Amino acid sequence: MEIQEQLDFDISQGLIKAIKEKKEQLEQKNFIKLLIESINFEHNEIFSKENK
Repeated sequence: MEIQEQLDFDISQGLIKAIKEKKEQLEQKNFIKLLIESINFEHNEIFSKENK
């Protein structure tokens, strides 16, 4: 039974690591998306001021 417990532990640790990595990846992707939206907003503000 000890081997099964170790396997279960190793699998759970691997899953925790994978979930943390995916969470970090999604946070970075979301940050980049917000950054692009901010740049686009600023560009549109500047563009609209120049065309007035």
